[in-house]
Amino acid sequence: VVHGGAGSKAAREDEPLYRDAVTNALLCGVAELATSARSAVVAAVSYMEASTPLNAGIGAVLADDGTARLDAGFMDGATRRFGAVADVRRCPTPVRIAAHLASDGRYGRLLVGEAAERAGVDAGVASCEPERLVTERARERHRRALSDSTAPGTDTVGAVALDASGHLAAAVSTGGLSGKRAGRVGDSPIVG
Repeated sequence: VVHGGAGSKAAREDEPLYRDAVTNALLCGVAELATSARSAVVAAVSYMEASTPLNAGIGAVLADDGTARLDAGFMDGATRRFGAVADVRRCPTPVRIAAHLASDGRYGRLLVGEAAERAGVDAGVASCEPERLVTERARERHRRALSDSTAPGTDTVGAVALDASGHLAAAVSTGGLSGKRAGRVGDSPIVG
């Protein structure tokens, strides 16, 4: 199961973009499901992080300082481990860092900002300059949000999978609230 923002208030003209992104994320997850539920949810959410209309990864809504600051969480039912990151500015796929934290306890389970980004680099997760995460579409949404508190917004993306072995996994990723205070940790990386 995938969602591209279960509570989103997307503009009607954007609906086809969201539907395509969610459909393609589902296909990515299904392609990995034979490997594991873990692989399936990471693949699906990573796709949505790379799909700019959604509020995760590249193109996520912007914080009050005009930067993309990303949160992500991963939960593995088979091991009952989790990993989470917040305030990530240099990684287009923070869910991959969160999944790594769930499997490698040396770093801790919840990391914020530069610590999360360093763990991602150590794990071989792709990093980027912060500007790469900010799209013109995100800048325009940011301008609208600053001038109109009722402007359309989007929501957290996520995936849940149950594999043939009976293992369950879930993952979420978000840019948080448009115009949020830089450094804010939202609810997405908080387990429970």
